Amino acid sequence: FSFIRNSRKLLDARAVSSTEFIFKLCQKHKIKLNSVQASLLALGLISDSAQFLNAQKFTFLAMHELLKKSKLSYEELLALLSHHSDFASRLASLKAVRKARIFRVSDFILVALPSHGSSALNELLFLGADLVAECVFEKRKNQTILHAGLSPYLVSKLKLNLIQDIFANMNLQLPGSFGGHNAIGSFACTGNVSEKLLNLFLT
Repeated sequence: FSFIRNSRKLLDARAVSSTEFIFKLCQKHKIKLNSVQASLLALGLISDSAQFLNAQKFTFLAMHELLKKSKLSYEELLALLSHHSDFASRLASLKAVRKARIFRVSDFILVALPSHGSSALNELLFLGADLVAECVFEKRKNQTILHAGLSPYLVSKLKLNLIQDIFANMNLQLPGSFGGHNAIGSFACTGNVSEKLLNLFLT
């Protein structure tokens, strides 16, 4: 999609995927997608929405149009996304779950994963966690990155937005940079402040 320039800035608090932005731009500029392009956008929608666990009406409308243009069925697209991770990756994910810290706040379940445990983030949301987070300190860049996810219940029923309601407030107390969408995102700030950042997020 050579017509899309990095000088463009698109904001949509309801969007669940950057793929939705690309699809909207294609519609706006009347770009005709071939079957491969349609398949790639469909894969983006499936992946970013956690297989439509977090989706809006437009997500399904876009998927409907992309499936019509793609030569692959939904099952075939899912097969392309599925892969059997190597032993080390699977073991790391299972260890991350074992070392997770679980908290109860009212009727909500909060999970803090150990560093580099984000591979288990979506799985824990599927299992019933309401909020999952992990912090990673990148020594080379001297920055701490928090990866987080909210359950569909928090997003749809309580109308909670990870970027607007949580990260934006965190930024007032601990300035940094953040991005993502209403249910999945990352927050980065300078220094080794993993515990501080995690506690700020969980409270």
